[in-house]
Amino acid sequence: MEVPGGERLFLALAAALFGALAVRGAVRLLAVARALRAGARAEAECVRVSRASRPTGTDLYHFAFRTPDGRPVEFEEYVSGVRVGDRVPVRYDPARPGRATVAGPGRLLPVVMPAVLAAGCGAAAVLLALAFAMTL
Repeated sequence: MEVPGGERLFLALAAALFGALAVRGAVRLLAVARALRAGARAEAECVRVSRASRPTGTDLYHFAFRTPDGRPVEFEEYVSGVRVGDRVPVRYDPARPGRATVAGPGRLLPVVMPAVLAAGCGAAAVLLALAFAMTL
């Protein structure tokens, strides 16, 4: 049994999903760039690790630090080479300390992952949107 317009519906939904993932990657990449540019620095402690449940096998690390005015901040990021209890330098935008990053020399994963997500999913969204347009 064929659903009328099912192919177009599938292409439209897939394009929307990949587009949303591309936007999510781009937003995170911009947040990392802002944090690196803002220049506020602190030392954070890795407080826990959420084990990966997806095929990439990349674990999500949770960090905590305090701003100079004493406000506690927690954030999470995909990194490698960190264990619970390790202290790492972080950079953050004082206006948005919850979007801090551990990106820096030797820690490029927080920059590479959202960039790859944005580029790959963006390309997939464009290709699916073109395929959808060809079915009209």
